[in-house]
Amino acid sequence: MPKEQINYVSETMHDGTSSCAEVAVHWTNAATESPTAVKLRVVMNTDFLRLLINSAGSPNDPTPVLTPALSRKEINNFIRVLRKARDQAYGRDE
Repeated sequence: MPKEQINYVSETMHDGTSSCAEVAVHWTNAATESPTAVKLRVVMNTDFLRLLINSAGSPNDPTPVLTPALSRKEINNFIRVLRKARDQAYGRDE
């Protein structure tokens, strides 16, 4: 399963905690692998995840998670990698 790393950034939050995020795109190649899929992997540090869990109202409440801000360069890379993953997993658009 091919994979490309988008970013690995660390950002200090307003309360002094650190938010680290690694964003990667994984995909299958339709010609050689099954099932066909494109997946995003987001890895965050444990301290930040604990902060999110502790701030949630109840265990069943949805809790939004935002990665640290992506730069313009990272966004352009993300778009390029997603297009590459889509084309390899599902074929090129006509």
